[in-house]
Amino acid sequence: MNKLIILLLSSLITYSYSFSQNPEWIYYSASYYVHELVEDGNYIWVGAADDLVRIEKSTGNTDFFNTSNSDLHNIHSIVIDKQKNMWIGTYGNGLIKFDGINWSVYRRDNSELPSDFITAVAYDGLNDIWIGTRYGGLAKFNGNKWTIYQKSNSELPNDKISSLAIDKQGNKWIGTEGGLVKFDGINWTLFNKDNSGLSDNNVSSVAIDSQGNKWIGANWNGVAKFDGVNWIVYNTSNSGLPYNNVLKIVVDKQDIKWIGTKGRGLAKFDGTIWTVYDTSNTIIPNVEIYSILIDNLGNDWIGTESGLVKYDGVNWINIKTSQSGLPDFDIRSIAIDANDIKWIGTQKAGLVKFDVLNWKVYDTNNSGLPDNHLYTIAIDNQDNKWIGTGGGGLAKFDSVNWTVYNTNNSGLPDNNINTIIVDGHDNKWIGTFENGIAKYDDVNWTIYNTNNSGLPSNSVIAIAFDKSGNKWIGTRNGGLTMFDGINWFEKNYGLRSSEVRAIAIDSKNNKWIGTYGAGTTKFDGENFTYYKFCNYPVVPYYCIINSIAIDSLDNKWIASNGGFEKFDDTNWTNPFSNMRMPVGIINLNAIKIDNYGNKWIGTQHGLVVYREGGVVLKYDSIKPTTFTLYPNYPNPFYGTTTIRFYLPQINFVRLKIYDLLGREVITLVNSELSKGEHSYVFKANNLTCGIYFYQLQAGNHIETKMMMLGI
Repeated sequence: MNKLIILLLSSLITYSYSFSQNPEWIYYSASYYVHELVEDGNYIWVGAADDLVRIEKSTGNTDFFNTSNSDLHNIHSIVIDKQKNMWIGTYGNGLIKFDGINWSVYRRDNSELPSDFITAVAYDGLNDIWIGTRYGGLAKFNGNKWTIYQKSNSELPNDKISSLAIDKQGNKWIGTEGGLVKFDGINWTLFNKDNSGLSDNNVSSVAIDSQGNKWIGANWNGVAKFDGVNWIVYNTSNSGLPYNNVLKIVVDKQDIKWIGTKGRGLAKFDGTIWTVYDTSNTIIPNVEIYSILIDNLGNDWIGTESGLVKYDGVNWINIKTSQSGLPDFDIRSIAIDANDIKWIGTQKAGLVKFDVLNWKVYDTNNSGLPDNHLYTIAIDNQDNKWIGTGGGGLAKFDSVNWTVYNTNNSGLPDNNINTIIVDGHDNKWIGTFENGIAKYDDVNWTIYNTNNSGLPSNSVIAIAFDKSGNKWIGTRNGGLTMFDGINWFEKNYGLRSSEVRAIAIDSKNNKWIGTYGAGTTKFDGENFTYYKFCNYPVVPYYCIINSIAIDSLDNKWIASNGGFEKFDDTNWTNPFSNMRMPVGIINLNAIKIDNYGNKWIGTQHGLVVYREGGVVLKYDSIKPTTFTLYPNYPNPFYGTTTIRFYLPQINFVRLKIYDLLGREVITLVNSELSKGEHSYVFKANNLTCGIYFYQLQAGNHIETKMMMLGI
């Protein structure tokens, strides 16, 4: 089959687990930070923020490996040894080996790896993998034995390794934050700006050309060439290099240097002529270039902060590196409208509309959105979306037209907006970064601040309404206050923190208050009840509360910098503790609950949907216009599962099931079908539990999804 992820998780010496995409959660990643590119025959492997992507060069077909089916997270470096094992360095989750079937994970807690924060991986052509770490120096590993080199036992200038290169003689060239180091296996030689022509001690990248010249990228002083004796420095003052902050250098077969910069695009240098590629003359999505690969056909693959492009010498092609339509993995706000459509605010990539099938992005380039930094979204009774930005003011979107309110054209006192809530009369209550609260009734603006009201602080982070219509207001440095429309009442006498970041009110009118540093507090109108002990001066992450949502049963769902918790007024539980949740899903920014009880959770690493008993996504109201293969349901399944798909036109269709090794199990459909939606039940009679794939082929359209047969 054309698209098949071969995954077989077995008992590993270093780390054992079984995996499945638990039916109680769905994870939507946004892997646009492309840190690494490696060629392997007919495939390009892409190391992105939360996905390892395999691209078939001849067809463009992609397979995704991510936190839902492996321990991959925040990939920074990849190398393939002569046995075709892939060694993957992650930033925070250690070293991962993938032999095509099995995954092995090496971390500080199960091996001699000195740090889980890996910045570089290199293979010496013999038997050793060399691993550069952010905090633990350099490690050598032959599959059994570890050798650790640190400042304390070697001549490394510090333990912060940024890059590795190995020359034809087997010398290791090690980029550190204290200069460039050569290690021949016995002797260490340090080059820094005090004893050589190196212009900057903070070495970001090292590449070696066919003549043995070393090309060294520095964080702030351009590129240095070293031939073993002489140094030549290229920077913005004496060359065509567009920027002195260099992230990556690669040398191709013609000895052309390809240089990725942090903020000025890609530079090509043939030894004489400089050519610069950026957003003004290409479709490169971002001018921060993290990775570069020149494949064996001469195609250029360029990984950026915002995705991957391929250049064949004539055409530039965008390559998808994410399975979702999220343009940014840092989700700051979520709102759900009357049609159950999710509106998602990102940290720096605008607004996303998601109807569980289709993604649509609104940003400053394609809409009237005034700023791409979105911190809050509210929806009024007319289904207008009110969007608070981090510098562009307030935007109203009625699904067709955009209206922008800012300090220049309205009574809005601050263009930085922290929170918005809409009352029963459609008044918008807008909490700003440093200028109090603005109330807007679609005609008039009323401002409340520390000068004209009882508001204790002008930095307003959270607002909630109780059953009597009182406004409960959380501030930075001013704690909690209540406003009944006339009078202001400070409610700080029982709070242990002056920064209130979240407020939710349950059916009994109890106020649940999330703070910075003091966890969650309940206020019943008279008494404060504290939950979780928080140490000072070091504040545990779980004591930094960012969002609280309350479901129809009065369960409290609490998002913090330390994870996700449920409180039923008696017991605290971590819903993810017994589940294989994506690695790195810790910092949670927002929670909203939809009509089906799904919790939509915005994190700093993507979007998570969670529901006890299984996520319920309703597709019935969605009218697809293209070939659509829906997720099977249930998944995992126990005996039978239903597979649904939509055809936009009459077509000959094949629907087949494959096992983990790519062997065909059964053909469910092999006939011409009419336009519209079709569904088929797959009965897993006499099949062993594990991973299976279902593939839809309709004309030239081929799509594959994974499912799990449970025990």
